[in-house]
Amino acid sequence: MTVSQSDHFALSLLADQYCDGVIRKDVDAWGSTWADDADVPGGAGPQWQMRGDPIVGKDAIVEYWLGAMERFEWVLQVAPFKWFEVAEGADTGVGRVVAQERFMRADQVLGHLYAVYHDEYIRTPAGWRFSSRQLEIRDFG
Repeated sequence: MTVSQSDHFALSLLADQYCDGVIRKDVDAWGSTWADDADVPGGAGPQWQMRGDPIVGKDAIVEYWLGAMERFEWVLQVAPFKWFEVAEGADTGVGRVVAQERFMRADQVLGHLYAVYHDEYIRTPAGWRFSSRQLEIRDFG
């Protein structure tokens, strides 16, 4: 399956906006990358799985993220590799996004993360949004 250039560009911008929201600790920018609950079929809302059980629903995801970001002085997150699959004319797709982070925790300890996000996307009236993200950690320290 391939993806059109316009969808690839839009999905790349979505992943980049997510990273930018992390870097700036901007909850509005970061939170707007997620589908609203009503946009996801069944109305259950988007899902984000970091470790353990998934966090379900946009409000719950944003609340969890805010709490997690309090543990960091700063985070530099980049997504150097992105792979998307969207059938022509489809309003859903899947992808993989490599995430690299360098961070300083609130206790002034430096750390890093190398991971792969396994994503599901949905096209909403506002554009492409995440409907599911599952983080596969490859290296953390």
